[in-house]
Amino acid sequence: MIREIFYKYAYKWYNTPVNEQDESFEWLLADFRKESLKNLDAPGAFEAIPEAIELLLEENDDFLCWNLLLLLEELASRSDTTEIPATLAQNWDRLELKLASLNKPSFTLSMNGLKTWYRVK
Repeated sequence: MIREIFYKYAYKWYNTPVNEQDESFEWLLADFRKESLKNLDAPGAFEAIPEAIELLLEENDDFLCWNLLLLLEELASRSDTTEIPATLAQNWDRLELKLASLNKPSFTLSMNGLKTWYRVK
């Protein structure tokens, strides 16, 4: 589900010429996160986390990675559990390496937020 929504917004992100980017374009990826979370209850959010992780590990655009990381944080919070999804536990190191390679302090802060949520040291 999230993958299809992400691709729809990423396509628009990559294919909208600069001269056609109006004020609503600024909110494009916030809309992606909002649509991805729409109608997700706690179990649904927990089940969506693996897909968000897969997308984040696949994506190379900094800004899209940032929005996927924000979505991952929102899914974790909405899941209303500190149980670490198996996909996250299995890919924690890969995720940290990927985000560290992008060299953005905000990514480190978000990962620290996830560590706090999941009580990871």
